[in-house]
Amino acid sequence: MIKLRLDNGELSRDKHKIYRKTAERMNEVYQTGRIRWSCKSRHIRTPLNSYFSALHDDYIQSNDFHPNTREDVNWAVYRHLFWLMKNGHSSFSAVTEIDIGKYVSQSASRLSPGSLRNILSYTRKFYDFLKVQGEISIAYEGFLSARLRRPERIQAATTQEEMEAVLAQINRATPLGKRDYAAILLGARMGLRAGDIIQMKLQDIDWKNGQLIIRQQKTGFPLFLPLSNDVSEALKEYILYRVSTLLLQLLARLCGFVNAKIPKRSCRFF
Repeated sequence: MIKLRLDNGELSRDKHKIYRKTAERMNEVYQTGRIRWSCKSRHIRTPLNSYFSALHDDYIQSNDFHPNTREDVNWAVYRHLFWLMKNGHSSFSAVTEIDIGKYVSQSASRLSPGSLRNILSYTRKFYDFLKVQGEISIAYEGFLSARLRRPERIQAATTQEEMEAVLAQINRATPLGKRDYAAILLGARMGLRAGDIIQMKLQDIDWKNGQLIIRQQKTGFPLFLPLSNDVSEALKEYILYRVSTLLLQLLARLCGFVNAKIPKRSCRFF
């Protein structure tokens, strides 16, 4: 039915894959009562020679890999052994450091940094296995131990419109809203880290000179920052609420309401 809809143009190929995978998972649950997330190999592999194939299978079977990791390792080891076959090697007897260097160089020109990092890591562990088995005696470590960092995506800075939209969602009529509004403004307008905001005390605010004086938790260095009007007003609103609440709690205690709760860290306001 799904294949027919694909052939008739009623389904896109991507949607067809989703439906097919969903059906496979449902059938797996029906047949076994459980579901096991695993990746199927997408690679069509040319058979290795008997020597390489035996080493490949021995290595895979000698390690208790997670099913998904097993497929990645399986492919990385096969990829290297197939490359050796293509370059005229039927065993490791004539493989040298130069061959490994060529393999790494060619891989680097074709793979992304993340994929290359995995390939080198899995291949190095395979060579560790071969060394223990007495199959090789070459110095492979230098070529297969290069440190590669995965590229990290840098998040775009929040725009002014996005920040205003966030602030507009805060209900400043509630205690939590007053606190959250002041805390977010401190981070957005003054660039304070979350740890520094949490550790702030009343004496850190110099109202007379309109500045904030804190010692950064991460670096230990003092920081002097001018208070903008909106940050100053947000802090005043929240601090006055905290002070009035604390006074009411103290009065309740004095009047005999023993269950009245008084904050243990009343000198902090975040």
